[in-house]
Amino acid sequence: MNVCILIPTLGEAKEFISASQMRQNGAASFAHESRGVRVALHICGMGVDNARRQTEIVLDQGTDCLILAGYCGGLQKNLRLGDVVIDTQDPDPDFTGAVMRIAGARKLVVHQSAIFTSPRLLATPAEKMRAGVQTGALAVDMEGSGVLECCRARKLPFRSFRTVSDNVTQRLPGALKHITLDGKAPLRFWCALACRFWEWPDVCRMLLTGKLATKNLATVLVDWVNELMENETPRQVQAGP
Repeated sequence: MNVCILIPTLGEAKEFISASQMRQNGAASFAHESRGVRVALHICGMGVDNARRQTEIVLDQGTDCLILAGYCGGLQKNLRLGDVVIDTQDPDPDFTGAVMRIAGARKLVVHQSAIFTSPRLLATPAEKMRAGVQTGALAVDMEGSGVLECCRARKLPFRSFRTVSDNVTQRLPGALKHITLDGKAPLRFWCALACRFWEWPDVCRMLLTGKLATKNLATVLVDWVNELMENETPRQVQAGP
């Protein structure tokens, strides 16, 4: 069985890569195979266009299961840092049930909601609150609609979940607008950050909250993959001569 996981940036994926003992398989791809299941991870880049492009490549190559995962920002006050949010747009009930079961077993708070895809970073509490009111969504990402569009075009279920890296009251540093779509920090990012010293506390908080989101993202993904491998092994044995 071939499983493909899309995550926007390496920072979001690094703990999952380490925990899964994945090997690099290209400039922005990693892979691991065990017990009849091959898991390929692609760093798709930030933004709808990057996500759509990578999804088309993966689907053209062929995969049995496509998953989008990563960080999200909270748009409602009941969403806490590290919470798991399952996107409910064209979902796969089996995948949704598995994520809910895994999150519950790990004592992680899990929500189900359509995740709003924003064309730009929502950095201030006012922007996030306004988006929450206008869309009714619990959370925001920057890639989901691109992958959803590809899945709908091919009549495939949309399997996506996120972990909350910043809640609705958390201000993100303005220098983040200079982060490239592949998640890298160019010189202009560091220059902007150096000039905006009053945002340094926001940076420190973002790094701390990002660690929790990264940990919970990896926990759910690792458990889901392990569960898939356990279920796949008997089928592989029975298929033999």
